[in-house]
Amino acid sequence: MFIIPNNIEGLIFDLDGTLADTMPLHLEAWAAAGREFGVEITPFMINAMAGIPTIQSVVKLNETYDWDLEPLEVKRFKDFHYKKIKSQNGRLNAINPVLEVVKKYRSVLPLAIGTGSARLNALDTLRDLGIIDWFSAIVAADDIDNHKPFPDTFLKCAELMGVNSKNCLVFEDGDLGVLAAQNAGMQVIDVRDHLDR
Repeated sequence: MFIIPNNIEGLIFDLDGTLADTMPLHLEAWAAAGREFGVEITPFMINAMAGIPTIQSVVKLNETYDWDLEPLEVKRFKDFHYKKIKSQNGRLNAINPVLEVVKKYRSVLPLAIGTGSARLNALDTLRDLGIIDWFSAIVAADDIDNHKPFPDTFLKCAELMGVNSKNCLVFEDGDLGVLAAQNAGMQVIDVRDHLDR
């Protein structure tokens, strides 16, 4: 399904919505957090900001909708609801076509995770999927200052893998992540074009 060009020396994967099927859980958690503060946070709002950490997403929501939400408080409620929904949901699922790429190349090329999630959340997700040890680098929201669409997340992945950025291929499911990969001078596969959703 996915073709890896010959010049590629390292693969970078976004996590939520690309490798882990967590977006429905995140959308539900965002909606629940919004209800706590008397606002409606819709899937459209969150999908438009895919790849941006929670606190920056709240700042952007405030700017866009003239809200006055306290970012840290919203993050606290959103994280609480996410953990609750995840525990009720049972087993976390991988997005299998992307997981197959990881399985195929884990002993062939260096692999990295480049995510807008907080490090602890990203590590929990990778543990849940049973693949935490498959990656030579994990770059999360806490590790950089400028998030997607800035290239910093993916450039840091390339640096930690020891691979030139132009020889990296990124797997992404968000517009801002695709832009971040392009801004890093990397090739990118938008997994939304290949998945039945």
